[in-house]
Amino acid sequence: VVLTWSAGTVPNVTGFSVERKASGGAAFVPLKTVGKDVLTLTDSTLPDDPALVYRVRAIVGGVPAASSNEVTVRVAMQRIQAPLVTRRR
Repeated sequence: VVLTWSAGTVPNVTGFSVERKASGGAAFVPLKTVGKDVLTLTDSTLPDDPALVYRVRAIVGGVPAASSNEVTVRVAMQRIQAPLVTRRR
């Protein structure tokens, strides 16, 4: 999942905190904190939940500010079947 955002109008931003939760999950958990000039993040650590909710929070003075809008992403999970291995005697 590739996330992008704009810096917005919050003054004195020192970075951004990207947060994620499972759809219907109770609380967001921090995924990664990036510097103020980073406006994109690739999340390759996807859990088994097919629907994830993301938000970005600006960091000002070491403290997360108000959060962005939330976005829900549906992830298509692919089952991989291992080949059947038999042993000959």
